[in-house]
Amino acid sequence: MTASQTPPAEIRSRLRKEVNFGCPICRSPFLTWHHFDPPWHKCYSHNEEGIIALCSNCHRQADGGAYTRQQLRDLKSKQISDPPLGMLPWQVNGVLIDFGGNYFIARTSKVFSIRIANQEVFALRMDDYGYLKIDACIWNSRNELVLRLEENDIISYLDNIGDLICTAQAKAISVVSKQNDARLSLRFDRSDPDVTILNLSKLLTKSRLESAQNIVSYIDRDLKHTLKALIDTDKFIPTITMEIRVHGPGFSIDTSGKGILLDMTGLGYDLANLTGKFLGEHALKINYGDEKAGYREIIHFGSE
Repeated sequence: MTASQTPPAEIRSRLRKEVNFGCPICRSPFLTWHHFDPPWHKCYSHNEEGIIALCSNCHRQADGGAYTRQQLRDLKSKQISDPPLGMLPWQVNGVLIDFGGNYFIARTSKVFSIRIANQEVFALRMDDYGYLKIDACIWNSRNELVLRLEENDIISYLDNIGDLICTAQAKAISVVSKQNDARLSLRFDRSDPDVTILNLSKLLTKSRLESAQNIVSYIDRDLKHTLKALIDTDKFIPTITMEIRVHGPGFSIDTSGKGILLDMTGLGYDLANLTGKFLGEHALKINYGDEKAGYREIIHFGSE
């Protein structure tokens, strides 16, 4: 069996941290693994001291002999303080969002957003060219900023990051805080429309049959028509799969398991789990308070 040129996960994690989560030459966060001492074709093994994380472009240059082994060793040992710089190349006019096994639609005419205690965590907004772009702010439980996305630009706060993973193909990004109390994972795909419609129809039918109580009553009756409106010029449906773990005063949201787990026990409410729902261009909002003191929004996710 041919050995994989991709190092094991624990080595990849150390190699990312070694270069402060970005290519040591150009600071791109989309990293690959360059075996230079010895070269991969001579050993087919993962000698961590002889591997360096580089972006695809700098990796190709290193394969072509642009850097000596000593120069690459120096790059491995260099103390890098600059944050990685990169942009997600996702450009769509509409997208299907899988958020904890629940499905939303964002278009240039209807923006999708997530707010926690009136603090925006995630949003898809239209840019000047009519494309949807991502804005995001991920905070840990100590209210420290871990990562920002500004119109697909990746801005990281290295003191608070435990790990930052950006695939070389720029299809996925994942960030986790040092305390492992905050996380954001995004993956972009273009899906076959027929398969997507069939799978989503089966999921929603099963969910409606099994669920005695629905938190959300919004179900788009014309699912096929709604999804077909998202098909791009290459005849695919753009999709973003999203996982998140964030905290607020007295509550938290976690989609690392099945569904969207809402823990509002700190506010006197039970745990709630939302899964297998198609909200389309609608939104789920939860307000807290009473008529005397007034209500305040603590959770919003969906279109507006």
